[in-house]
Amino acid sequence: MEKNILLKHRLQLLQRLSELKKSMATINVELTEAAESHTSFLQDPLDHAREQTDLRASFEIHEKYINERKEIMHALERIDNGSFGECDDCGEMISSRRLLVQPSALLCLECQRYKEGFTVAVMAKMPKLNPIDSTPFNYSREEIA
Repeated sequence: MEKNILLKHRLQLLQRLSELKKSMATINVELTEAAESHTSFLQDPLDHAREQTDLRASFEIHEKYINERKEIMHALERIDNGSFGECDDCGEMISSRRLLVQPSALLCLECQRYKEGFTVAVMAKMPKLNPIDSTPFNYSREEIA
């Protein structure tokens, strides 16, 4: 891959990394404040439930940021070792359009679609469960109509 294109991707990755660090710092402050002011035993049950839901959401967002940071660091390593843009599965080059949209992509579009299609196919074979009691549905759509 050309040096100017690699430089462009490096800058894009570093910019996103900087944004992630700021967002993670904000969430860390929120989580620290929540831990320090934990007074749930004095709260109304609805306020406590809302606080716990917000806290769980913050943890999930923080975890996603950590995973994205790992992906970015891995992409930067790939730029450094010359393997940036190569698909991890087939070894072909990942399209420049895909890398512009997601510079931390590890798979070409075809391999990504295959991977996602495989997951969808596996999920499609799982029995549909009744949301009320988690038992499998034993009837077809024709039986309902």
